[in-house]
Amino acid sequence: MHIKTFSSETLWVEATTTLITSCLNTSTNTHIALSGGSTPLPIYTSLRKGTYPFDNLHLYLVDERYTSLESTDSNYRSIFDIFVSRVKGLSSRFHFFDTSIPIKEAITQYTKILPEQFDLTVLGIGPDGHTASLFPHSPALSEMSTSVTHTTTDVFSIHDRLTLTFPPILKSKKLLVLLRGENKKAIFEKLADDTISSDEFPAKYLLTHPELTIYYCSC
Repeated sequence: MHIKTFSSETLWVEATTTLITSCLNTSTNTHIALSGGSTPLPIYTSLRKGTYPFDNLHLYLVDERYTSLESTDSNYRSIFDIFVSRVKGLSSRFHFFDTSIPIKEAITQYTKILPEQFDLTVLGIGPDGHTASLFPHSPALSEMSTSVTHTTTDVFSIHDRLTLTFPPILKSKKLLVLLRGENKKAIFEKLADDTISSDEFPAKYLLTHPELTIYYCSC
């Protein structure tokens, strides 16, 4: 595990952009799974402003809120608007959960389009330890034979979620966790606390990955 702390958002964005673009392959397809939320948005803005070899890049969503694709709560919508729509040709290689259809159908459909392995998966960690939409004590934490599942939460306004499970996340060649804000310091303490189980703090499952990088911005 590699942890790096930044006191400047500019440096954090630059380093993260460099790491993500280092995964791009100009001769074969590159498969990267992105997370939504407010934390990574400056990164996506940085990516769209650069001149990077995106021609073979395929993007996927780590998770999604089961809401309209036009909703401001939609991970698809925020990533599409701020990044994908601004890069020529990328929209045809942006793979997302279709929340306009029933949940079971959306899961089946998304499972079929997943790659054999992600080159990079970009994640966040919530104060309760959830990552993707894998929440504490969720039955989804023990799902080992499926790649995509439906979870629920009472903590946030959108109750139903669609998410990658841990098997495809942990199979990714590299994992990048992005954290920002003073309130995220406690996450490091909980990750290191052996008395807290992975069931209580799901992000601890990520610690088993040999290529885990955490970039924390204290700003």
